[in-house]
Amino acid sequence: MEFINAYLEKYSQKQDYYKKLGEYCEALCKKQLDENGIRSIVSSRVKPLKSLKNKVYYRNEVVGFKSIEDIEADIRDRVGVRIALYFPPDSGEVEKIIHALFDIVEEPARFENSSLAYDSRFSGYRAWHYKVKLKTDTFSETDPYDGEVIEIQIASMLMHAWAEVEHDLAYKAPEGGISDLEYALLSQLNGIVHTGEVILEQLKYAMEKRIEDNKRKFLNHYELASFIYKNLSQAKKAYINEPTLGRVDVLFNLLKKLDKHYPKAVMEYLDIIETQMKMDNHSISYQLIEIILSQNENNYNVYYDIISSIREPMVGAYSSDFETRYMHNENKINAFLSKWVELESFIRHYVSEESFDIKRINNRLQELLGENIGDVILDAYKIRNGIVHGIHVPETKKINQAIYNIDKILKTIKKLNMAINKPTKERKIV
Repeated sequence: MEFINAYLEKYSQKQDYYKKLGEYCEALCKKQLDENGIRSIVSSRVKPLKSLKNKVYYRNEVVGFKSIEDIEADIRDRVGVRIALYFPPDSGEVEKIIHALFDIVEEPARFENSSLAYDSRFSGYRAWHYKVKLKTDTFSETDPYDGEVIEIQIASMLMHAWAEVEHDLAYKAPEGGISDLEYALLSQLNGIVHTGEVILEQLKYAMEKRIEDNKRKFLNHYELASFIYKNLSQAKKAYINEPTLGRVDVLFNLLKKLDKHYPKAVMEYLDIIETQMKMDNHSISYQLIEIILSQNENNYNVYYDIISSIREPMVGAYSSDFETRYMHNENKINAFLSKWVELESFIRHYVSEESFDIKRINNRLQELLGENIGDVILDAYKIRNGIVHGIHVPETKKINQAIYNIDKILKTIKKLNMAINKPTKERKIV
């Protein structure tokens, strides 16, 4: 059929195009998994032309293609990303990351508890396959990758290795192509793989026991991630829709700089989160960093040093909107953050609070500084959160307005201090 040949010719001319898309998605997944403290090996591939040709003709016999559009709608694994996990139990967190990074095109295919076609004694292939697209805000409307479907496969490293062997020797072989003995050996190998996955789970448990020792410090952010996830309540995990841990790599560096990267100190922070009356759906790293920053304004300088050293565009020319805005407004952002730290220092000095909770002290600020002052500070606090946690950089005009507002409040504070200054007693908001 002419349209099949046309489709294959078009595909052969776009091999580099698909390769770059796969590499981008691979880098995207690799970065997020590493930041969240999930050990894995990520790779990408573009379906070879010969393999695609065989699949097209096979599927044509099954469904009967009528056009190129029919082929493109049916065969959606031209570009693939493979996530091979060290530890199978991490698959639940990986699923959250996939949902955060991509738009899901269709219900994921879950291969679980399905026996081999040639041997019912073993469970066969166990994995999760997702058909996804890049989120609409990842690229501009004119970008050629908009709408392209990528298949993401998630399984343990052992299962991926077995699947490669089984796919090449058995799945691709014509009927009668391999012997019964070969099938039997593939079955036995599958059984060994499932046993290996159980051993990997036991290895993960042994590692968790080791890192709970209060006499030793966490060696890396992977150990910190494992400790936090094990000691976090199920209620907290379930309440967080985004990846549960978030930038645990940044959190680890902050804790290490403050010499707090050991189980007892982290457990104290987790206890604060667990006992908070209001549930927070931000990632755990976000919440813990907020607690650390709230304890001492000097921690800001440590935190800024950390994030400034890692704040780089992720992949080549495809820097995120946050990075583009940040670089464009860097001087303004630095000025805003400097003003904010000065304001926060005042608030800490005059407000009797063990931790910095802007919402709890909002009314007190308004009583001291005047009507609507608390709302202005709350707006600035939201801008500060977006910048500090790499979420959003507002427009330049809004940053300038926030700098102006904070500067105006600081001048009011200085006048107030001169009016109420008493050498024998500090004034506190109670």
